[in-house]
Amino acid sequence: MCISLLGLQGEYGRLGLGHEASVCEPVQVSMGENIKVKSASAGGSHTLILTTHSGVYSTGRTGEGRLAIGNVNCDRVLSPIKVDLYCDHVIRDEEEEDIVQVSAGGGHSSLVKGRGGQQTE
Repeated sequence: MCISLLGLQGEYGRLGLGHEASVCEPVQVSMGENIKVKSASAGGSHTLILTTHSGVYSTGRTGEGRLAIGNVNCDRVLSPIKVDLYCDHVIRDEEEEDIVQVSAGGGHSSLVKGRGGQQTE
């Protein structure tokens, strides 16, 4: 499944294309054959992608923890990488709820949890 992006700057790999070139025409970002994209959110230097099964992927600049992938030895990720929602740096409570929305800001990322389409936080 793919997501389509249009007229965006590719620096830091924020488009998830595997490179840092900018695009002026619609382009598809491959997410793998069995992954269906529900939504995406573009931040200042990174992008978050939400799948239909509540999976979260991130790409772009790694600074300030905005990709939610923990400590890494690089300053950018050029292709979407899956966020481990059960690790120490992503807070989950004991009640398992789906991720229903993602939001990428200038230097931060937000995940909204919910059950059955209802937002809870």
